[in-house]
Amino acid sequence: MKSLFARLGWSYRILSGDQARDLLSSSTHDRHALNHRAKVLFERIRFFSAFFAIAVPLWIVVDYFLIDGPVFDTLAISRLLSCVVFLLLAKDWKIDETIAKARLFLALMLLNPIASYTVFLAVTPELQDTSIASGIGAIYSLLPFITVAGLALFPLTIGEVFFASLPVLILTIFQIAGNPGFHPIDITAMVWLMVVITAIAAFSAASQLHYFLLALGPGSYDVMTGALTRRAGIADITNKVQDSVLHHRSFALLLVKLENLKEINADYGYEAGDQALWDVSNNMQALLRKDDTLIRWTKDSFLLVFAGTDETSLNTVIDKLMHKGFGVLPDGSPLSVIHSHAIQEIGESVNWRELLASVESQLARLTSG
Repeated sequence: MKSLFARLGWSYRILSGDQARDLLSSSTHDRHALNHRAKVLFERIRFFSAFFAIAVPLWIVVDYFLIDGPVFDTLAISRLLSCVVFLLLAKDWKIDETIAKARLFLALMLLNPIASYTVFLAVTPELQDTSIASGIGAIYSLLPFITVAGLALFPLTIGEVFFASLPVLILTIFQIAGNPGFHPIDITAMVWLMVVITAIAAFSAASQLHYFLLALGPGSYDVMTGALTRRAGIADITNKVQDSVLHHRSFALLLVKLENLKEINADYGYEAGDQALWDVSNNMQALLRKDDTLIRWTKDSFLLVFAGTDETSLNTVIDKLMHKGFGVLPDGSPLSVIHSHAIQEIGESVNWRELLASVESQLARLTSG
């Protein structure tokens, strides 16, 4: 299968072999791509969950005029429970947003309408055989297909789309087979339609993922340290400044410079120098919040960008960094760094470039001193 996709991509000059494999499975994605995709997935899950948390209860009003008695009560309760689940998924839980957790939240969001569909099938025998009841049944029967089609809204691999749609397909088959008036042709038609919708959703999701991975290509991240490149970092700083102004939050920069990089390269070799830069970067990234950013600013320095951080919080971060350390040299001695920082307080109109110039000036004085 992988070779087939790779051959198709190469033959038609649409995708390279590696790009085709990236769209099949996330096993070839690097850590940065997985982390950023997890954040995008969480953002979209929260957005759509909030939307459905509002939309789902409104359908109770429609049911009220179309359905009577215990059936209405059962469906209303199921809708309210569904609304609660969507509200929980829409909440920002302040957790470590990994790709595994993003997949879990996405699965919960997709299973929610399927649960409502299951409840409807359970009460279907109690509905009177009328044109209105048939119309309601037709609407509910679309839920599994709408659920699978919703996968097209997320940047997913083809494998993720098919694995997500498979439980929905199996569950729907069992539910249809359990109906008293079921006919084999019903399952055949349903499976055919589900496969077509899944294929379209997979194409759309993989297309999003393709452009997402291109945006996070080699030009965005420093290969040696995993930090953002200077060019990508400037774009990130601009966005954070705009966000700070919009939400009336403070904004801070911390510039960290690895001392004696030339001497490390000369005494221990360039591999040791590269390892030292990686250690400094890795140790700083381990303490960053999800909204913070690490940028490879110069050959031997890193710029940390903090949104919504005041003087006290920034000093706490610096203390943690200094206490944790930045790594060791081959002889066991600790790596030495110097740092400088500046904060734009709420309401101040300091340009971020002026703030950065202040930080670089401080560091230059420390270096020369």
